[in-house]
Amino acid sequence: MEKNDYLVLNQMDLFFGIEPSQISPLIGCLTIGTNTFQKNEFIFELHQMIKKIGILLSGEAQIVQDDFLGNRNILSNIQSGDLFGESFAFSQLPISSFSVIAVTECTVLFIDPKKLATPCFAGCDFHHTLIQNMLKIVSLKNIQLTEKIEVLSKRSLREKVLSYLSLASAKFDSSEFMIPFDRQALADYLCADRSALSAELSRLKRDGYLDYHKNQFILHFNKNE
Repeated sequence: MEKNDYLVLNQMDLFFGIEPSQISPLIGCLTIGTNTFQKNEFIFELHQMIKKIGILLSGEAQIVQDDFLGNRNILSNIQSGDLFGESFAFSQLPISSFSVIAVTECTVLFIDPKKLATPCFAGCDFHHTLIQNMLKIVSLKNIQLTEKIEVLSKRSLREKVLSYLSLASAKFDSSEFMIPFDRQALADYLCADRSALSAELSRLKRDGYLDYHKNQFILHFNKNE
């Protein structure tokens, strides 16, 4: 691993509360290996048994589900420093219900879930901290999944768009923010047609609900009152 990789790890929630000097030996204990993936290459494939946890060291990836008609549903966007695959790795289910695909060239560090979940024989404090951090990450991801269910439960595309953008605005604590999706990816996330989404965004802008340029948005909250 390179120096920049350790800078990414130092900033991860997984290693919160662990001294930088402790991360290197900890990674040495947990690591299965590091791989580079090209754009559009699968990191994990649908129906694959996931036996390892991924940490994205560089690039961008997405967790997706494709139906039998070829329609893509984006479950989550993965940025540098994000963890993925942990739920299936810990559950030991024989097949996964999603794929993880590289949006750009990616470098991924794979770690062994068994070693992560089991404290070492010395009972090191930092290993207990690691387990607590993992539980927090899994809990936060469950909340994110609940938020997506809330968005998709809206009746109209307009309500879905406003619900998603309102949640994004709340996370940034600002009416002006950037989302991690281009138009096609946002359409996939909302389970909508791209043309229909673009048309609805234009109508929302015309009606004064929001302004946008590419993935930069400004919400006008007074319209929702």
